[in-house]
Amino acid sequence: MPRQFKVVDLFAGPGGLAEGFSACQREDGTRPFRMAMFVEKEPSAHKTLRLRAFLRQFEIFPDACYEALNKGLDQPDWAGLFRAEWR
Repeated sequence: MPRQFKVVDLFAGPGGLAEGFSACQREDGTRPFRMAMFVEKEPSAHKTLRLRAFLRQFEIFPDACYEALNKGLDQPDWAGLFRAEWR
């Protein structure tokens, strides 16, 4: 199995650097980087990082995500809908 490198993002903001690392793929489709930790103290950026880390677990985002975005609704109760993934 190809080696995977852990990435730590300091002063992460809303996570643009992590999105770049997460999008990187080798020719065989494996991902060489795994986000190990984010460090961010600004509350709204932290919320964004948490949501991105949660959604990154899904190959296709849950329908509830698209429904909220398309209808202009608040984010669903992710912890209630996807308890294991949210942790």
